[in-house]
Amino acid sequence: PYDLYAVTSYTSNMSILFTDVQNANFSTLANDVPVGSVIANHSQCINASVTGLVLSISDAFPGDDTFTVTATSSNTSIVADADIVITGTVNTRLFVITPVLNAVGTSTITVSIEDSLGAIGTQTFDLTFSDLVAPVADVMSLTNVTSDCEVTSLVA
Repeated sequence: PYDLYAVTSYTSNMSILFTDVQNANFSTLANDVPVGSVIANHSQCINASVTGLVLSISDAFPGDDTFTVTATSSNTSIVADADIVITGTVNTRLFVITPVLNAVGTSTITVSIEDSLGAIGTQTFDLTFSDLVAPVADVMSLTNVTSDCEVTSLVA
């Protein structure tokens, strides 16, 4: 809490006619935690980047409206921290997340939002990468088996 004093003095011809001292107590509100919009869990084919993820930030007491947004992966064998790219300014951020080559599995992404007054809010979402496309057998066509193949030895 803070105390504020106001002193009022009225003079006429160098004589004090009236003097008053007023005291007011007040306190400031604590900084709140910045909050990001919900980012839904996503599933994606292996080796495909996840794009179009938008984070909108709200903060009742943001300071100077500057936010630092970072993200980490719970499973860096699926998504490396360096492959989480965040762009944008003020209260909107965009994410592009690229998985490790041929990685299959789930990683929880933790997003941290820090306002200029030091309050930090966090949220998480899951990214799952899998081979969603049924495999296609490779078929080799041999037009004439006897001319295209030769048996040189047999092992029992």
